[in-house]
Amino acid sequence: MGSPAPVAPAPAVRERPILFSAPMVKALLAGRKTVTRRLVKERHFRPEFHRRCSAIGVAAALRELAVLPCPFGQPGDRLWVRETWSPDHRDVYPCYDYVYAADGRVSDTDRREHINACTEAKRELGERDFECLACARFRWRPSIHMPRRASRLTLEVVSVRAERLHDITEEDAKAEGAKPIGITFRDEARGTRIVPSLGGPYRDGFRILWESINGAESWDVNPWVWRVEFCFLSATK
Repeated sequence: MGSPAPVAPAPAVRERPILFSAPMVKALLAGRKTVTRRLVKERHFRPEFHRRCSAIGVAAALRELAVLPCPFGQPGDRLWVRETWSPDHRDVYPCYDYVYAADGRVSDTDRREHINACTEAKRELGERDFECLACARFRWRPSIHMPRRASRLTLEVVSVRAERLHDITEEDAKAEGAKPIGITFRDEARGTRIVPSLGGPYRDGFRILWESINGAESWDVNPWVWRVEFCFLSATK
């Protein structure tokens, strides 16, 4: 009887970091966000794509994108979330290894009140007789600087595809964690103009969310985006 055939080892799960703002982290934790859209950067296209984009049409553009690797992974890959965080809190919250801005444990108001109280104590006790490590050390760290060990949220990629930004549906806008908003107004240098509804309160809310991240008028450009659907895998810390 021959030896059993060797079993090939399972491929290692690939992990990538992904940045989320504090409101989107809250939406993740609440289970309201299961999709994210990220810009397809110019470096992801072959050089000739942009020159031919207007002529080749959507179907051909999608074929171009289909052969490009998505920088946010493929189904089965994992994304670990980077968010605004701090390790400098132990004199404020000694029970936590890290604190996260999305949790609101240390608000800007609390921080100012703490600094004001320390300033008053220094006046009364003198600089040499009073030292507050929390006051001296605590600061929020940008999400881009978060190391893997400090991340508390891990997501698993379910599906990935490329599409135009305006193709988003009302259902998908809700899955983006957008807040439902009706017809809105936009402030501009020469006054205020009405922004017509996109046909659904969540699509309206997503447009506001997109422009808050990518800048005014970024919705009107209708760029190509990666639509990444994911499921919540784990939360630590």
